[in-house]
Amino acid sequence: PPPQDTKKYVFEGGNPTYHTNKKCERFTSNFINLEIPPEIADKGDESIKRFRAFCKENMDLLVSDESRFKERLSIHFLLKNPPNKISHNNSGSVEFQNLSLEELESLIDQLLEDADAFRNRDKDTAKLIRNKGYGTDRAKEAKIEGNPLFIWHNKYKTNLKRLLQEYFRVKLNPDLKFEGELLEQLGFKPCHNCNS
Repeated sequence: PPPQDTKKYVFEGGNPTYHTNKKCERFTSNFINLEIPPEIADKGDESIKRFRAFCKENMDLLVSDESRFKERLSIHFLLKNPPNKISHNNSGSVEFQNLSLEELESLIDQLLEDADAFRNRDKDTAKLIRNKGYGTDRAKEAKIEGNPLFIWHNKYKTNLKRLLQEYFRVKLNPDLKFEGELLEQLGFKPCHNCNS
């Protein structure tokens, strides 16, 4: 069922969105909404509808010059109480890969070979990783960019964990697919900008 309209905000009841194009202009945009002032809400549904339409048509102005937007809004609707703006930073992105077990095994094998070559590139690196390579999240050297422990932790260990998680997800749930249909079942909606 569609979300209930509380008539409190310009944008109501939106679901999280998924994108199929990383270059979509809305992929990294922040969330902006406005509360509907009581003097608009008190006039009824038609007034709310006109207010929402005006706000949506002038959203670029709200983003670029909020005070000018509120000035126009106040003049257009004879407002005494300008609406409160609600904004949230973009929640970021999570990318789903759809790799086969064979592809994942190959990536894991290559990463292990590269990690072994890095660890054994010289005696100092081999000794450092042998002594501190298992608790790198607690080692102060691992927080210094360029330090062998930093590289060991961020390039090799972190990527190996990610690949192993994906490997076991695919191995234990071979039919689980992260595609539009599943995301829609989880309550996501396709971005109307890049999923036309």
